[in-house]
This record gives sequence, C-alpha cells and structure tokens, in this order.
Amino acid sequence: AYMVVCKWLRSAFADVLPSLVLLRIWDLFFLHGLDFLFRISVSLFSLVEGEILSHARKGTGAIMMYIAEIPG
Repeated sequence: AYMVVCKWLRSAFADVLPSLVLLRIWDLFFLHGLDFLFRISVSLFSLVEGEILSHARKGTGAIMMYIAEIPG
C-alpha cells in the first residue's frame, strides 16, 4: 500500500481521479497543504474498503494488485 499511496501523492491523484474531482482536490491541496492529500488517500481507501477486504482472502498480493488498479 505504501508504494501505491506514494504514487498517488507524487502525482497528486492525477492518474486515479476524474478531472473535475481532481481540480477540486488540487484547489483544496493548495489551500490546506500535504495533510489534505493524506486525508484524500484515507478517504479513497475507505470508499473501497469492502472490495479490499474481499481480496484479503486471496492474500496480500491480491490486495496490492487491487489497490494499484483502483479506478478513479
């Protein structure tokens, strides 16, 4: 999960979110700073928590593959 979240933060979510949502997040990032991007990461995980837990039965590798491909 660390590598995926780092990728999300490095790109500021440009490759995982629709453009209108992305622009709003960037506006709030400039207003609130890096802590806001961390909160968005946690929010994305909570939105797909059920799917992540369903992959848990398949092992850590399945979870990581799912997280890496979370659609925007």
